Amino acid sequence: MYNYEQIAEVLTSIKNKIDNGAIFYLGICRLVECKIDSNLCNFWAKTRADAFECWDKFSGNWLYPVPSPDKEITPEDYYIEHNKWTGEYGKLRMELLDHLIDWYSKKTH
Repeated sequence: MYNYEQIAEVLTSIKNKIDNGAIFYLGICRLVECKIDSNLCNFWAKTRADAFECWDKFSGNWLYPVPSPDKEITPEDYYIEHNKWTGEYGKLRMELLDHLIDWYSKKTH
C-alpha cells in the first residue's frame, strides 16, 4: 500500500505544479520517474499499465497512453510531434493525470 501512496503523492505534486503554472515538456511517466528512486520506479513500471487500461480514453499503447486527437496520427507520433500539455492533447493528458491520481489514491485505502 505504501508504494501506491507514494506514487499518488508524486502525481499530485505534478498536478499542483501544473495548476500553479509550471510548464513541462515531458510526459507523465518521465515526470514521475524523475522524482522517484529505482525501487519505486520498478513499482511504477509494474502498476501503471493496469491504471492506464482502466482509463476510458486509453489509446491501447502503454508507452503512449494518451490518444491522438487526430485519428490520422498514431499516439506515438502525436507525442513526438506536439506539445504534450496544450490544446486537446493537453486536456487529455490532464484527464489521464487526474485518473492516475484517483486510481493510485484508491489503492491506498
